Amino acid sequence: MRPRYVCLVTSLLGPLPTGQAGRALGLTSRAQMNKLIDSGLIPVVETTPSGQRRVDPAAVLDLAAWPAAPSPDPSDPSGPDLAVHLGPLQPDTNGIANQRTHYGYHVSPAAAGLTPQQAEDAWAGLWNCNPDPYVGSCLIGAVSGFVVAIARITGYRIINQLVRFDLAAPSPEALARYMRHRIVARPGPPFQAL
Repeated sequence: MRPRYVCLVTSLLGPLPTGQAGRALGLTSRAQMNKLIDSGLIPVVETTPSGQRRVDPAAVLDLAAWPAAPSPDPSDPSGPDLAVHLGPLQPDTNGIANQRTHYGYHVSPAAAGLTPQQAEDAWAGLWNCNPDPYVGSCLIGAVSGFVVAIARITGYRIINQLVRFDLAAPSPEALARYMRHRIVARPGPPFQAL
């Protein structure tokens, strides 16, 4: 029954101005909304003559329905999980030295010509953090607090004095706990322990 309700509401709303969409999602800055748009999570469906972008209300309603991720179990022996805050997918201008072609996230990396390995490399590093406490835990990729990628950290490599995590498939429990959930994106460094 929910899809019919969403279709009815979105047909009544029409394209939403980005400010209204951001408020509906509880975003605190225009930059957060721009990341969601530029990462392909919220499509722009119309641009006004004055240049204002209007977005797909169905995508906004979908994201608004993502629940908050539950707090991790402090007694979990695998250690703390690590959330990384991702921006839109972009070519890495120092790609040879950084050993990757792109960085960031997009809903459809294949549309940008990326292989699955290149898409993983784009979000698995390079992070300026102490990696040791996170081996065996989850790496969680979030765009403006919306979890879009998750993997289990199996190890790491140092590239240009930064950390590139080695990743494997996450457990079904970790997927259920984090994927398509929201986390609080704290200001500060582009990563945070959960």
